[in-house]
Amino acid sequence: MGLEEEILDSLEKYMSTDVYYEEGRVLSSTCTNPHPFALRVFRRFQLANLGDPGLFPGAKLLEKQALRIIGELFHHPHLEQDHQIGHFVTGGTEANLTALWTARNRWLAASKTRDRSKATIVAAESAHLSIEKTANMLNVSLLKVPVTEDHVFDVDWMMEHVDPRNVVAIVATAGTTLLGAIDPIRELSEYSADNDVWLHVDAAIGGFILPFYPLLGRGEVLFDFQLEGVRSITADVHKMGMCPVPGGTVVFRDPEDLKHITFYLPYLLPEARVQSTMTGTRTAGAAIAFHALYQLLGREGFASTVKECLENTNVLKEQMIQKGLNPVIEPPMNILGFQPVTENTKRILKRLHDRRWRISEVKGILRFVLMPHVKRHHLISFLVDWDECSD
Repeated sequence: MGLEEEILDSLEKYMSTDVYYEEGRVLSSTCTNPHPFALRVFRRFQLANLGDPGLFPGAKLLEKQALRIIGELFHHPHLEQDHQIGHFVTGGTEANLTALWTARNRWLAASKTRDRSKATIVAAESAHLSIEKTANMLNVSLLKVPVTEDHVFDVDWMMEHVDPRNVVAIVATAGTTLLGAIDPIRELSEYSADNDVWLHVDAAIGGFILPFYPLLGRGEVLFDFQLEGVRSITADVHKMGMCPVPGGTVVFRDPEDLKHITFYLPYLLPEARVQSTMTGTRTAGAAIAFHALYQLLGREGFASTVKECLENTNVLKEQMIQKGLNPVIEPPMNILGFQPVTENTKRILKRLHDRRWRISEVKGILRFVLMPHVKRHHLISFLVDWDECSD
């Protein structure tokens, strides 16, 4: 065995404890196994650098086209113009940071009559951890708003306790990580528009689920730029966009807002001397993979995948109800939360873990995520193992 083979063999031993999505046993993650065509495209073009469009103008053009596809899904109002409406980034954390960095700088630019020490991001307790990280990095306060009985942003509480003059941005979530809950974005949009407050929608999970509901006869969910107050949206293509990691996106209503985070790089070719992203070097892999996958599947193909996930969600929900567990909320998308989590439930989870099933228990809630890698036969195997582990 040569040295290269020895090194690979050693790496395989380390990785043998990992559980990959294609096994169908990962029921805890909002990431998924990428579509084979998306993976093929990603691998072919991942070395193209979106941070240097002087060298990779084709990659930059494909990123803009991919963002226009996303803009169409999100009812962007300015697609008839050749604007840079956003960026592909590493994932939801960087995407949220980019959006709120922009909002913070915009707020500071208009803060001559404001007390900068009171600058605050407002988000529900159910918001993703990246919002807390972002507030810390931007050196602004974070006000966590309680959630209602339906586990969504309590708008009434916010209106009673928040001075809009101090608000850098409000964060709404279209698909919370724990339960897939959708905040009352229409109400938050009205408040934001009335008070000239930036409303950011974290649709890392729901961004490639909710736009396809009308095709499935589920009715439209208003969460995007159809709502006047929404100024930025993030969505991850490495989640329900079925592309390889890393793949986040951030889209802005007004392309001019990017000027608040634009910097000049004199050492690059002329085409690349302005930059409005956190990172400089960025792989074009996810952008080109999403562009290609959407050409292959179209709205109908993406809707079909969403339909399968929702059907599996309903099957698992009904089966777990029969086992004595109750949904915390009626699932608005492909995430399920159940209670109660008893000591017996925890013993079952430990036994299932030993069988390589990955399920999360968070704050007394048993949580399942039904992503495209989870097929019906996987659910059947899981339910059999649950029963066996219950004995």
